[in-house]
Amino acid sequence: NLRWQVGTALPLPYADNSFSIVVTRYSFHHFLDPQAALDEMIRVCQPGGRIVIADAAPSATNVDAYNRLEKLRDPSHTRALALEEWQQLLGQSGLKELKRGHYTVEMELEKQLQASFPNPGDDEKIRALFYDDVANNQLGMNTRRVGNEIQFSYPIAIFAGRKG
Repeated sequence: NLRWQVGTALPLPYADNSFSIVVTRYSFHHFLDPQAALDEMIRVCQPGGRIVIADAAPSATNVDAYNRLEKLRDPSHTRALALEEWQQLLGQSGLKELKRGHYTVEMELEKQLQASFPNPGDDEKIRALFYDDVANNQLGMNTRRVGNEIQFSYPIAIFAGRKG
């Protein structure tokens, strides 16, 4: 009962009110227009259906440094929304019964770099940002040295709401 379909996120290639649940995971930080993406999710969701979003949600204090880092690590990254921006975006969406949860994704720097797509030379810039972050936590990722490794935690939020 599953069909794969290639399409764009804006607009989604589905009729209004097509799905009882619409889920996206780790994609909003790639969208140029998060409001339009959310509007599309709501459009294709049936009345009474659920919208679920999981994505990075750094604090407002750290969001600019976080975005600079992530753009170096993955040039397709546009902008992660700060937790406060998520709350505003979703609060104005018309979704009901809004709920929020948090978790972290634990990473080790060298393993993350192996799974990343930095431009030539940017891997050294990324390392320097993390080494500096051990002392000052400007990235908001609880960067720490564990033995010979640099470990850190991605701040992730999950939001869910019901379409009225």
